[in-house]
Amino acid sequence: MQEISIDKLKPHPQNTEFFDDMTGDAWDSMIQSISTSGVTNAITITDKNVIISGHQRVRACKVLGITSIEYKMIHYTKEDYKKEKVEFARELGVNG
Repeated sequence: MQEISIDKLKPHPQNTEFFDDMTGDAWDSMIQSISTSGVTNAITITDKNVIISGHQRVRACKVLGITSIEYKMIHYTKEDYKKEKVEFARELGVNG
């Protein structure tokens, strides 16, 4: 699996519209897990280094001083981006 520098990653522009940052015990547990075992699930990014899945893992790595992370890359066309936006909104019960 390939690794990418965390500094090269960009958050998905709609991530904060749909997801809050982890807090409390869940966040503490994630920090503890990554500090002892590392990131066990690769993040998913686009070919433009936009995070699709893994914002909280990246955030935890920044807190812990981890500078790179394993990733899976998905290549999107313009139509894929449009479709993803609609499907993402539908899954969350938001009108597209």
